[in-house]
Amino acid sequence: MRLNYSFLCSHERSLQITRIYEKLTETFSNPTPTTEEIDRALEAMELTAPLSENEIAQKSYQLFHVVMQAPASPAYSQEKKWDASRLTMYGAHKWDRFLPWVEEPQDILVFLDHHFDLATRRGQDQDEPIQNALRVLAYASSSTTTETLKLFDPTEPSFVRGICSVFQDDKPF
Repeated sequence: MRLNYSFLCSHERSLQITRIYEKLTETFSNPTPTTEEIDRALEAMELTAPLSENEIAQKSYQLFHVVMQAPASPAYSQEKKWDASRLTMYGAHKWDRFLPWVEEPQDILVFLDHHFDLATRRGQDQDEPIQNALRVLAYASSSTTTETLKLFDPTEPSFVRGICSVFQDDKPF
């Protein structure tokens, strides 16, 4: 019997990805993580988010919701929470061919509102996170997402300011 080496490598990589995301989920689900745990989790996310794989996209999408729901703590500051949310959003939605279907858009709307605020009120460059969030809402919406978005008020001042900033002439959207 001859073993398929590429299958074994692929299977081992898949197991490693699963273990990494299990540990990340455990870290962000922990109500009292240490600063070291959060910093290591962010480092791991910086390394995995750019990988172009369907499994990474799916697991990043699931982790995005964990990150968004996790309470801030002394070790897990709001700044680190937003860093983690951007990394998971990027990992989940950077590659058009791997877009996970959005079943729960509320966290994405909160993410989008926060980044619109950073861009419009604080003048920070938030093009990539905003693009990722808008792309996923436009191209990966399920019927559940569509129904939820019907209840969303697009006339909220932060949303209007954000959309206006997206369509400024000097933006590459």
